[in-house]
Amino acid sequence: MKLRDKLWIWGQTPGLHHIYDQYGLSTEVNMMTAFEGAKYFGIPNVCRVPIGGWPDVPYEQEQMVLDGMNKVCWGTSTQDETMFNAFKNIVATHPNITAAVLDDFFNDRYLATQTPDKVARLREKLHTEPVRPIELWAVLYCDELYENRKPFIKECDVITFWTIDGKLLPQLERNFAKMKELTEDKPIYCGCYMWDYHGSRHLPIGLMKYQLDCLYKWLKAGEIEGIIFCSNCIGDIGLEAVAYTKQWIAEHGDEEI
Repeated sequence: MKLRDKLWIWGQTPGLHHIYDQYGLSTEVNMMTAFEGAKYFGIPNVCRVPIGGWPDVPYEQEQMVLDGMNKVCWGTSTQDETMFNAFKNIVATHPNITAAVLDDFFNDRYLATQTPDKVARLREKLHTEPVRPIELWAVLYCDELYENRKPFIKECDVITFWTIDGKLLPQLERNFAKMKELTEDKPIYCGCYMWDYHGSRHLPIGLMKYQLDCLYKWLKAGEIEGIIFCSNCIGDIGLEAVAYTKQWIAEHGDEEI
């Protein structure tokens, strides 16, 4: 297996990251789709995650575009039956769909509406209702590493670990160790941002390099299952960190792992 087979792109509808003023992105228009982003970076797997209702159900047309990908993970919800049924429908006819992910799940505001049982029921549905078992993934940020998350983590198949705030990246190795204690033996994918979303600024190349060095080390050592790059929504607006990432993938992607 090549290293690039372990790489994913976080795919969302073009332009949607620019509508959030707090992200501080340039006014340059983002037109790159999730599929185009995967091809641009040389990444074979896509997490296609709805945001703000885009794309809306049904998902068939959107998934058809992703049939050329090796694996696809779709966003899901513990509460939206319409969303779940739309997902179940495309699983039946698109064999490269392997997982569903709960985005932004572990923040205090959202967890106040959740219980571990709800997550367990969703996982059971994903394992039994589609034509084949589907994994349940969830997004966990480095500033959400508290013991009260453990009952929810336990009910997920996979945890994806993210550092969205650039000023916290220097603590990546310490936070990774803390996350591993919380998640115990769960498979882990590490998210990789190419923009400092919480800092509303360019991600310095020094931090981008440090981040990729850490993820490369953990991937080669088998401590993580893969890397998820965020995202096509900043892939075509001239960011230095994006260019560095593309070069890094070209350099390491064909290594045997």
